Amino acid sequence: MVGMDSIDFSAHAYLVRSDDGAPRLIETLAERGIQTLGNPDCYVREYGSLSVDDARDIASFAYFKPVGERKYIIISAKSVTPEAQNALLKIVEEGSGSSVFFFVLERGVPVLPTLESRCVTIRTDEKQKTKEGEDFLTLSYKDRLALAEKFAKDHDRDSARSLVRSLLAVADARKLNAEQLRDLLDADRYLQLSGSSPKAIIGHLALTL
Repeated sequence: MVGMDSIDFSAHAYLVRSDDGAPRLIETLAERGIQTLGNPDCYVREYGSLSVDDARDIASFAYFKPVGERKYIIISAKSVTPEAQNALLKIVEEGSGSSVFFFVLERGVPVLPTLESRCVTIRTDEKQKTKEGEDFLTLSYKDRLALAEKFAKDHDRDSARSLVRSLLAVADARKLNAEQLRDLLDADRYLQLSGSSPKAIIGHLALTL
């Protein structure tokens, strides 16, 4: 794993672990003289859940000859289906050597080992805030549920999401299983919906983690 500032574009594909999407990566490209806005050789897309049909659209761009020397394909997503990941793997393996891929995924989003092995993993410079999540995981079930009560009001939604993001940041170190990780990703998604209950979501995590 290398830092964002260490990108030298010598690799064909990069897996960027970032909770803030693609902005930092785009800044890094700009610092190296690569402007994404209005650049016909840059393909920048953001997805909620990236599907196999989305992967086919990415492939269509990847296989075209670049206007300049290289094409830069920047894909950020909240989740990626296994079928889409297999399609992306094929694109990376068979795509034009002039294309450089950046897959920007939040920490904790599952990635197939076969796809990950084809990528150089990089991280953003921002430090992950893990203390809140670590503290939550050390609490008893009773204390976790008591904490969930504090998220009863809708205006605590941002605080609840901060806790979930912190839990996602420590997921690897704590070796949470696939079901627990899926619960965390679902919780983060539900907390973005105005009608969801932060108290209920955190209460569910209190019992399942």
